[in-house]
Amino acid sequence: MFDPNQLIASHTISEDYTNSIKTKEYLFPEGDCSIFLETLQGFFNKLENSEEFSESNMFDELPQCKTVLKEINILGEYFSDKKHIKYYKQTSGILKIVKIHERFHALHHLTKDSSGDIWKKFPKISSFYKELLAQLYTYIYIRDINPVLAKDFELLNKKQPLIYRTFRIFKDFTQIQAEQLYWDIRNMNLNNNIFRLLLQLEKSFINKTQQIMPKEKIIMDSIFFIYLIIVTTPLY
Repeated sequence: MFDPNQLIASHTISEDYTNSIKTKEYLFPEGDCSIFLETLQGFFNKLENSEEFSESNMFDELPQCKTVLKEINILGEYFSDKKHIKYYKQTSGILKIVKIHERFHALHHLTKDSSGDIWKKFPKISSFYKELLAQLYTYIYIRDINPVLAKDFELLNKKQPLIYRTFRIFKDFTQIQAEQLYWDIRNMNLNNNIFRLLLQLEKSFINKTQQIMPKEKIIMDSIFFIYLIIVTTPLY
């Protein structure tokens, strides 16, 4: 599951490139949110082998991570209905990383389960999970298989929205652990403490966005708008 190029080789998905620019708005940290993410990593590490789990809000005492909405140029999108990836204007160096990320989106969508079915609910699943998985897999792939891209990945990640930094909660995961996380998210495994905590974290992101958005934007269809602002595929 850690070969982002297999779907291209088998002609399962298609890709195209454009010099056009596409922009969207996303939550960005106003400062350094590394302590915030490291604290979250500690929560998840503690829960991984624990049978105890509190349904209370575990995020009340987290270090602050102030965010602001910014409009940015997106670098790529995976269209699951067409099994197609579109790349937007960017440098050739970044494109190598963007390709890995977008192809992992496709791989997660089209991986078959024990019944031979692809992830049919993928188009409707919150991209909080889609981006977490694609970014985590990209990070692990570069770390374990293609480390020459590590410096460029880190430089790019520092310029990305907060949603693209949540993978750092699981940055110490092995490939096997990442695959298990994928199946827990795909199967909505409520018996898994990590997935249950991720559900709370996702709600926290949505609530945060609703508090920041101007009133005229809140009037819009909230589900569709949150999908665009928080959980679509922006940078790559």
